[in-house]
Amino acid sequence: ADITVLLAAYVAAVQSDGPRTVCDILHEQLMQARERGGGGGVSGGDDYRRHSPRHPSGGERFQVLGTASLVGGGGGCGVGHTGGGGGMRTDDARIFVGGLPHDCVDEDLAALAEQLQFSLPRSKCRLLECRVLPNKGCGYLKYSSWDAAEEAFNALQGRQVEGWQSLLRVQWAAPKQGGGHEERPPPQAYLSVSEVLAQPQGPPDRLCYASQAEVEAQGLEPTRLFVGQMARDVSGAGQMLRPVFESFGHITEWRWVQDKGVLYANYSSFFEAQAAMQALSSRAIPGISKSLNVKYSQHRGS
Repeated sequence: ADITVLLAAYVAAVQSDGPRTVCDILHEQLMQARERGGGGGVSGGDDYRRHSPRHPSGGERFQVLGTASLVGGGGGCGVGHTGGGGGMRTDDARIFVGGLPHDCVDEDLAALAEQLQFSLPRSKCRLLECRVLPNKGCGYLKYSSWDAAEEAFNALQGRQVEGWQSLLRVQWAAPKQGGGHEERPPPQAYLSVSEVLAQPQGPPDRLCYASQAEVEAQGLEPTRLFVGQMARDVSGAGQMLRPVFESFGHITEWRWVQDKGVLYANYSSFFEAQAAMQALSSRAIPGISKSLNVKYSQHRGS
């Protein structure tokens, strides 16, 4: 989980009547996240700065800035107009980028893309298209090779741009039935962690601060969450919420049951599931839930 999420969970634990051990565990996770992030990245007030991970080739870190200035020198592949080699269809190397500010313009997205570092020759990582859909909070990047698009996909997915509210969310551009690619303005296509945590939260489930042993004693699965009280008429509700839940840890199962308005999220560890439950239980999600019902799932064998 990133520092922003852990901070939210830690504050919730401190303000609750739960056991001190939960605060100690979250504090340790915060310190570990801080060390992984290069010694901090948290500024004063509510404005948290997060560093981007190493680029796919394992080189130096780069810091994503809304001002588009590349920190630490150049080295990215520039904008060009040559096609990919090997007979590859360059339309296949096109990615959709959501989570942009609604006032974002082509130049802002291009400046962000210019900061990416690639493990490929320049001829294979030229940026052929950089286009923002006006006032839609999304845009497209197309590269001269599939490998370059994949590296850009991995580098941008779920990253926080300094000064931008939402996390970036990347998908492969979906083809239209009649050829070409569909335009994907994402009204509510994704929800960011910061957007969700800014919503009001009611009293959390009583097991939010229980130990793993206490959860198991109740006949519940300590790593698997049941999420209910969701709108059934929102077909993409599961997709919209998944990035939020993924921010708390690695998800091994994700199942959205639209006709019942529920979903199931299984984490790799109890502490990941616990952090998600503490932060999201009884949280209002505009357009999806007035009060998200997050609890540990019953054992499937019971």
